[in-house]
Amino acid sequence: MSDVPNPGSREALKLGCRCPVMDNNHGQWPPFPADEGRAAGWWLSTRCPVHGSWQGAEARPRWLQENPDGFSITDRD
Repeated sequence: MSDVPNPGSREALKLGCRCPVMDNNHGQWPPFPADEGRAAGWWLSTRCPVHGSWQGAEARPRWLQENPDGFSITDRD
């Protein structure tokens, strides 16, 4: 995400960002710091025109189903 402004930052908002602003500390620092080989993480919205396509996510309906092993998410037919 080097060329893309941080989620929730003023620069991103000017481009139409719809990611959480306060949860992302107004884009100043990631809410999930990098540790043990894991990159820093941000709260991203799948409906964000700036960051949604970057994460390869699609906004589509899904079902949350309870099963004997817990919960599962499946695509809605």
